[in-house]
Amino acid sequence: MTVPVGPTLALLGGVGYEDVEISERAPVVDTNGVPVRDAGGRFVTDPASPRLLSFDTDGLIWDAGVMWQPNRRTSLTAKVGRRYGDTIYTGSFTYRADHATTVVVGVYDGLSSFGRGLSGGLSALPTQFDPTRNPISGDINPCVFGEQGGGCLGNQLGGGTTSAQFRNSGVQATLSSRVRGWTYGVGVGYDRRRLLVPRTSPIASLNGIVDENYYLFMTAGRQLDRDSDVAITGYLNYFDNGAPGAGDVQSAGLSAYYSRRFWRGLSGTAAASLNAFDQDGFNSELIGSALVGLRYNF
Repeated sequence: MTVPVGPTLALLGGVGYEDVEISERAPVVDTNGVPVRDAGGRFVTDPASPRLLSFDTDGLIWDAGVMWQPNRRTSLTAKVGRRYGDTIYTGSFTYRADHATTVVVGVYDGLSSFGRGLSGGLSALPTQFDPTRNPISGDINPCVFGEQGGGCLGNQLGGGTTSAQFRNSGVQATLSSRVRGWTYGVGVGYDRRRLLVPRTSPIASLNGIVDENYYLFMTAGRQLDRDSDVAITGYLNYFDNGAPGAGDVQSAGLSAYYSRRFWRGLSGTAAASLNAFDQDGFNSELIGSALVGLRYNF
């Protein structure tokens, strides 16, 4: 329900009922105790094994909040409610300073998994954006930016990737802009996961473990002329692993590349990067890389 109480302010409210159950069965194992996989590489479920509950709740759910839109460029929504047997807080803020600069902030709280988190992260990306790649490895960078804002998938694809279900909450902010021919993008966020594992499973000790991830990603690039462009990217990441005996991980990196199109599908690239890694209990690493190459697309 949305109830306007003024020209720029409205009250929001909702009520419903939920019945959420997360469960699993053990896989079939061979004579050596190794799980059996099907042709697609997935575990084969043992139908005779008992179903183990990771999470089970049902009951009344509700939320209440406000929506503020003082003008066409600014929008703020904030809500508090009851879901998953607990209090949740969600919200969003969008500010479009001009035709080229957009700030987006989101606060989230819910149940998730690797698959649901990745699908939700992809659906939340702007409809038009410019993905950038690591100039050395070719991997797509975790944050993308466009005229309608940006989004980051670092939480879904980073060091915190897990096959377990989890309670997921956090905040993410992005800034995208174009100034004097340069395109800029900044993504920063915090993500908290509390793992949900059956208490009678072999890995029951992980139930309730909390992982936290802090991240910052920056990129800047411009087209020098019709056939050449340059870009610089950098990142900082801190992963606080809550599992007993597992070390925290800090990482940082900086890369730059220059690309030029010579003829039709033929282009050349020169790139360099510097990456640092530090994990508790392991030796720190500092890795420098460089690349010069030609590529032909057809």
